[in-house]
Amino acid sequence: MNQHPYAYVVLRYSPDPGAGESLNVGVVLYAQRFAFLRIKCDSRYERLSNAFAGFDGPSFRRALANIIEAFRHAERRLSDRPLFEGDRPFGEWLTAVLPDSGASFELSGVRHGITADPAQEIEYLFDRAVESQRGHSTETPRRSDEQVWRAVAQSLPESVKRHITSRTISTVAAKAEFEHAVKNGRWHVIQPVSMDFKHSDAMQRKASELVGLAVGLSAAEELGSMIYVVGRPHRGNSKAYDRALALLDQTPIEHQIIDEADNAGLEKHLLSLVAEHQD
Repeated sequence: MNQHPYAYVVLRYSPDPGAGESLNVGVVLYAQRFAFLRIKCDSRYERLSNAFAGFDGPSFRRALANIIEAFRHAERRLSDRPLFEGDRPFGEWLTAVLPDSGASFELSGVRHGITADPAQEIEYLFDRAVESQRGHSTETPRRSDEQVWRAVAQSLPESVKRHITSRTISTVAAKAEFEHAVKNGRWHVIQPVSMDFKHSDAMQRKASELVGLAVGLSAAEELGSMIYVVGRPHRGNSKAYDRALALLDQTPIEHQIIDEADNAGLEKHLLSLVAEHQD
């Protein structure tokens, strides 16, 4: 699918513009080639209430609802006529569309990018600009690592399964028990990795933790390789997933990254290890 340019702005809530304090609450994206205009906002206001003294939640929601309706009205019109008339630039048009909300909302400068899927792109931008301010240190994946493993293990032949066992690997810097490992001279540990998170920072954090563990175990002479069997997010941004895999690929020892859907690839790799299995 071809990549085409888009423009976007971040919507910010700033109860006192003179104080210079604001929090991001939404994103507006326009991709002319796709006839795509969309706004995505966060109407929850707990973090705003915690950040700004005297915050008026009901007033915030009413003002934000007016903004959303204004942009959705423009979105509905987009199929009937061009969004811009004459040479009116995107930024100027946005300012005109934005309802008067007592100066509590402001738009960032217009930014640009390219995408093959503007609907996916706005999800990524919203996650990066808005959800990232919320913090997700306690987020758990929709599927656990073990659920990812059970799904892929079903298709493995018995000739492979009977060689899989648990193994504890330790060094002076780290210790980890792996539930799935095969031995071929040295131990090759299989680490299922669920990346089925909603938020990109949770994917990055998990990849960082795994790379950190591998750094700690890299001095173990008995460790031959790490085999990451990765479960991708069922929903969410593929760019965040790709970045997490790129980070995981920084593992400082021999390693393989195998997608959960690549049953044939996983089976082939494990068969090559157990073919010369040594007790």
